[in-house]
Amino acid sequence: MSDRNRAKEPTTDEELHAATIGAPTEVNGQILLVAYDPEWPVLFAREAAKIRAALGERALMIEHAGSTSVPGLMAKPIIDIIVAVADSSDESAYVPALESAGYQLRIREPEWEQHRLLKGAHPEVNMHVFSSGSREITRMLMMRDWLRANEADRELYAATKRDLASRTWKYVQNYADAKTTVIAEIMARAEAARATAAAETSKADYSVAYLTDVEGIWEKLTSFCQDNPLVSLEPGDRLTVRPGATFVYGGDAIDRGAAGRRLMRVLLEAWRRQPSQVVMLAGNRDINKLRLMRELNGFPPSRAPAEVRAAPRPVLLRWIFENTMGAREAFAFRQEELTANGLPASDEAVVDSFLEDLGPGGLLRDYLVACRLVHRIGNTLFVHGGVHEHSVGHVPSRAPIEGVDAWAEALNRWYAEQLEAFIEWRFDSEGLPAWEPVIAYQAPTPGDRINTASVVYGRMADENNHPTLPSQELVARLTREGIHRLVVGHTPSGDSPSVVRGEDFELVLADNSYGRVEGASQLFVRDDSVYVEGRAKLDDGRLDQVRFQLSLKDSASFIGHQLLDTGQLVKGPLESGGWLLFRALPQRRIEQLSAAPAELAGRSLGPAR
Repeated sequence: MSDRNRAKEPTTDEELHAATIGAPTEVNGQILLVAYDPEWPVLFAREAAKIRAALGERALMIEHAGSTSVPGLMAKPIIDIIVAVADSSDESAYVPALESAGYQLRIREPEWEQHRLLKGAHPEVNMHVFSSGSREITRMLMMRDWLRANEADRELYAATKRDLASRTWKYVQNYADAKTTVIAEIMARAEAARATAAAETSKADYSVAYLTDVEGIWEKLTSFCQDNPLVSLEPGDRLTVRPGATFVYGGDAIDRGAAGRRLMRVLLEAWRRQPSQVVMLAGNRDINKLRLMRELNGFPPSRAPAEVRAAPRPVLLRWIFENTMGAREAFAFRQEELTANGLPASDEAVVDSFLEDLGPGGLLRDYLVACRLVHRIGNTLFVHGGVHEHSVGHVPSRAPIEGVDAWAEALNRWYAEQLEAFIEWRFDSEGLPAWEPVIAYQAPTPGDRINTASVVYGRMADENNHPTLPSQELVARLTREGIHRLVVGHTPSGDSPSVVRGEDFELVLADNSYGRVEGASQLFVRDDSVYVEGRAKLDDGRLDQVRFQLSLKDSASFIGHQLLDTGQLVKGPLESGGWLLFRALPQRRIEQLSAAPAELAGRSLGPAR
């Protein structure tokens, strides 16, 4: 057993006996601490050479850890050593060799990342063996490095150790357990500092910039482009992508702001100038407008009240927006945009403008043609809404398709065919629109809030829109094909993007609709990491900055994990020094709190499922 850099209940005598090979050694007294000895690194080097000689290439890492590895810190005169092997549960692969070198296996803890502890004498050694890539290796080394560099926390840890060591303990493990709270507090500060320092990596080092769900709100586009090294908005509404970079727009260009047409025009013109560098995904707010060509020309929705069906077109269009598209203010916003551009803006002119956008040469028609439903860049998959078991491999009216890339190609091809049917105004043998399947694809399943067979209207969230990972089965399926990150919009997730972590997989939700801040966040992606920069308005009214870089392989970070006691997601470090905690609540309400590093001490984290 050993110091744990994680929340843990005190070890019971029964647990200690169960984990110990042989009887645990009783202390029944105080713990001996001695002043730092400059000879400790020398002793470690000697032991490391002995371990390397015993294991050869099976020793994937040998590191000095614990208090004897921190100059100036008092410690028990025991050299803590971390050894990483391919599989620490496979004792036959390394224990016999280490026992031949004079070490003795004393602790076996399968539940703690398959930890094994071997003891050595002359000098006394605690050898901690983990599988390569273990989260505990990262955390133990982070603790070491932080204490080496941070005098205040080094002194805090020393004072705590002095106080605890002066007490009477039955076992050394009881003393180690008593340090859990201060270790967790120090680790929270170390993690916050590390995340902030990582964010110093230049945004220009990334090659993919992502924005989604602008929904006609011009401020979102301009804030995204401000100080953006990959995407700029130049005079004359000219959106330009830096050579070698890719801009992915995640869908939903219209409905909730008075710049819907302007935004579509800017995105479409950028795609025409840089088609290999601009990727546009179709969102439900974009696709559902295809309905208007029929619904405003004699085929109103069947569930519209009789008086609405018989009313003038503006009355019907307002009803359609409010009752079937979740766009109560879309009519007023379009009227405002027409007025701002010096165009006719009567109620009838508003109706005409939407129909013109869908007609030959229409802005929305051309925009939808330029869009796709799914796009992959490296190990990252982009869709508007989400993926589920029923959507990956599914193309309407087609047999299931194996392989993510083959499925993505087939789904995009089907989408293009549906738009061709709309443009050509084709109908099937029963007189139904041949493009009706894409209308159904972008909508929730009747009687439900989502459509798990659709990448447009699937949601990576629970009933309150709180982020949740895909099922473990689907994650395994995606990772087998090299997909380790899913980036989506569609589901509002507070003021700044939510990163949700699983094992070798992460989900990023970047829609900040209905948030508390004006403008959009910046999200940059590459295979090995993401970079997030944005703002958050906390529940107490304070406005704070969120900024971090997160490596896909960083298994030790708090970011992207959920507090098991409250369900709050740890979003990232705040400029003020705390951690941003997020939770989605009923009725589109959100909770955004700042937690001091000490507040996270001792609290258990887990994946958001």
